[in-house]
Amino acid sequence: MFGKFRDKLVRFWRSDRGLSAFLVLLILSTLVLPPITTVWELGDVVNDIAFSLLLIGGIVAASERPRMMATMSLVIAAALILRWASWFMASTVLAQLEALFLCLSFGMLALVILGQVFRDGPITSHRIQGAIAVYLLLGLAWAAAYELVELRHRGAFAGSFTGAQVEQAWLYFSYATLSTVGYGDIVPVHAFARSLAVLEALVGQLYPAILIARLVSQEVQDRSSRHGEREG
Repeated sequence: MFGKFRDKLVRFWRSDRGLSAFLVLLILSTLVLPPITTVWELGDVVNDIAFSLLLIGGIVAASERPRMMATMSLVIAAALILRWASWFMASTVLAQLEALFLCLSFGMLALVILGQVFRDGPITSHRIQGAIAVYLLLGLAWAAAYELVELRHRGAFAGSFTGAQVEQAWLYFSYATLSTVGYGDIVPVHAFARSLAVLEALVGQLYPAILIARLVSQEVQDRSSRHGEREG
């Protein structure tokens, strides 16, 4: 019984519909739940559970590639252990390790989801949603990187955010930089922080352009292939 359920779950996360479900979970854990944590007592717990499901879903999505799945499992397991350990002990070293492993986890997840988007087959709305999920994952990876830089070099960023707002501030700054909005309320002042911000801004501009070109090319190629098969 459990085996059948596991097989169905794996097939779902590997399918195009899994990309849409992943995007929904990603939006919930990055855009919907974080603001709620400031007004709801259990908001942090629910947010961490959503994050955990998100990361575990990535492991399932990578299950077709044993080596990638093994590597992701180790990295994501470390990230989850460190994230939940922060509930019981406050440590700068643990926080730095958590930020590092989260950055690696989101980067690897982006690669796995991107592989699913560009696999053989027609370009569907689910794949487009998967491509959007990759964009959001890039923002999450950079948010973790910014947090790591700030933990390693206090004062690397100038801005008015304290306490419970800090984690949300990294997400806010990351997505503002990725989309090149740049409100200016949070400013990187350390050299390494500035380099990260410039790199994210470049990726934020190049990714949509390259993505659109790749998707259009794949769709044209797939239609030509189907047309050739019908004529044959």
